[in-house]
Amino acid sequence: MLFLSSYFPLYIIISVTQRNVWGYYAVTPIVIGLSSIIWLLGWLLWAKQRSTEELIIKKAHSKDPEVVAYIISYMIPFATTKMSDVDSAVIVLIFFILIMVLSMNSNLVFINPVLNMLGYHLYEVELESGNNLILIIGLERLLAGQKVEVRRVSESIYLGDR
Repeated sequence: MLFLSSYFPLYIIISVTQRNVWGYYAVTPIVIGLSSIIWLLGWLLWAKQRSTEELIIKKAHSKDPEVVAYIISYMIPFATTKMSDVDSAVIVLIFFILIMVLSMNSNLVFINPVLNMLGYHLYEVELESGNNLILIIGLERLLAGQKVEVRRVSESIYLGDR
């Protein structure tokens, strides 16, 4: 669902561009998108209930620029594809599934424009302990030696406050 929520802007674009072709079914992408946003908000609430721990940052590399690249490289081709016939829709669906699998296998699923719009920033972080992890946090800048309170949401993914 985190992957699906990252495409919410695309769902709106598809619904608008396909409304004359799909008729009432054009609201389907928006319903999927809204469902994924609700799930994302629930995930954030769940994560905030977890116990906190303090991490000390050694190095931090912002992944925010990758959000723009994500939008340009994936959303624009999807948005400009006319899905008035079955062949085009199947090609887009196959490509969408391929991107989903690649994103999940490479931790790109957290490069999410919706999280960014909610005020979160994505960092690849090296800790003083030498461990590397992904940090989703509301801070626009992380400095070496900075201590941050975070919640573990998976083995190498942590969520900080916004």
